[in-house]
Amino acid sequence: MEIPMKILTTSVILSFALIGAAHAATPLGDPNNVPFQGVNGKDRPQSSVTRAQVRADSKDAKAAGWMTVSEPNNMTFTGDQKSTTTREQVKAEVRATPGATSFGDPNNMPFQAR
Repeated sequence: MEIPMKILTTSVILSFALIGAAHAATPLGDPNNVPFQGVNGKDRPQSSVTRAQVRADSKDAKAAGWMTVSEPNNMTFTGDQKSTTTREQVKAEVRATPGATSFGDPNNMPFQAR
């Protein structure tokens, strides 16, 4: 018994319509979802420090070195100070071993079907 294409198409469309309706009727997430009420100054505890006092404290902290804008242990790269190899020696070594400084997998073979 062969099912006609119109009946099959119609049944698939109706199935998806019923699935969509069931999904739309399902409550998603928390049904008692109340947004956070502490925005825009509401319910925010008031500080006793004025803006001018905060600016003055920040200025004092910067002057004392307590506030930095960079990484505190950011050291510049100095390289290997113990090396006695010259640039010419390194260049000669690179020329003697071609491919040693290339990036990627040196044994990278493309896929081959058997």
